[in-house]
Amino acid sequence: MPALVTAFVFRELGWRDIIEAAASTVLFTGQILIIVACAGVFAWLLTVNQVPATITAWLQSLNVSAWMLLLAINILLLAGGLLPRSAVGDPAAQPAAGAAWSRRSASTPCISAS
Repeated sequence: MPALVTAFVFRELGWRDIIEAAASTVLFTGQILIIVACAGVFAWLLTVNQVPATITAWLQSLNVSAWMLLLAINILLLAGGLLPRSAVGDPAAQPAAGAAWSRRSASTPCISAS
């Protein structure tokens, strides 16, 4: 809707710009829906294999108090958050991503929102 207001009221966007914006919106929405669908499949697999029930039974068998369990979970989350993203996944994917980006940028123009 804001694109149509900009196009007709302010006359800053042409029809080509509106179509490009709609195309990029469709692509981003599709990517997000694929991620949501994969998360649903993963949740179903965990439930069918009774992973949450197994983890719950294991945690109950430890016989620790609730605050100790919460402290341990918070420490694990803090330690995971302190790891830089580049130390975990980027070194392995960097050469492939760089090669794919250079091929894409050489053959097709980049669509920008500005």
